[in-house]
Amino acid sequence: MGALILDARHRCISPSLLEQACARGWALPKRLRVRFERAFGAELSGVRLHEHPLVASLGAKALCWGEQILFAPGALELDSARGTRILAHELVHVLQQRAGRVPHGNGGAGLLVDGALEAEAEALAVRALSGERAHFAA
Repeated sequence: MGALILDARHRCISPSLLEQACARGWALPKRLRVRFERAFGAELSGVRLHEHPLVASLGAKALCWGEQILFAPGALELDSARGTRILAHELVHVLQQRAGRVPHGNGGAGLLVDGALEAEAEALAVRALSGERAHFAA
């Protein structure tokens, strides 16, 4: 479902743990879904948001696993500029994974730190937040 996720000690995190973390979640709020669908030129109704301490244990504010975006507790602030920027960045990672641009582990999940993918996610998030089209070449 995503790239291999490692914890702080570089141990694999089982897909079952991620599935458990994704057991409860909710859709993107419509105002944000419409905004980012327009900016990214992609359908986002399948994206689900979650909060789980697993994310903080990895030293992250958020991570993407397929269509699932998991936030560390307290990082899911969709009414703040900071929270919306984190969301936009993670939505780019959803699209990168859809396009097959993220290497997959052996049945694992996805915290892959790749400089090029991170730079692209940040650049496209900034463009989307400024109201520009933010499409990437798949």
